[in-house]
Amino acid sequence: TIIGCCGPKPLVGLPGHVASALVIAEVFLRPLLGRLQGMRAGGPGPTIIKAKLERNIESVAGREDYVRVRLFRENGSLMVQPLYGKSGLISTLVNAHGLVKVNMHSEGLYRGEMVDVRLLDAAEEAWF
Repeated sequence: TIIGCCGPKPLVGLPGHVASALVIAEVFLRPLLGRLQGMRAGGPGPTIIKAKLERNIESVAGREDYVRVRLFRENGSLMVQPLYGKSGLISTLVNAHGLVKVNMHSEGLYRGEMVDVRLLDAAEEAWF
């Protein structure tokens, strides 16, 4: 990921893999474009909902991860299932409803834990 300026114009370079590019665009590019359009920090951001994690998500401490996830209902509870696959796979994006962030100082998230799901735009209408 590259963020810089070329003269007075902002320059953003996204990763080459599709899923990586989407995550970077969602996490960095969308807020940057909002600020460049005059939106204030703390203004409207992504829609975040709570859901129960269906299975563990492993991570490595020292690295912030964003895992693509799918939402579903089970016994009246909103559940979230991680979608694993390489960052070049489009299928994980097609099936994803949102992203779950694993904090930098964590080694993962645990089954049954309530997590924040950052909804992708196309998923917002389906879960309200």
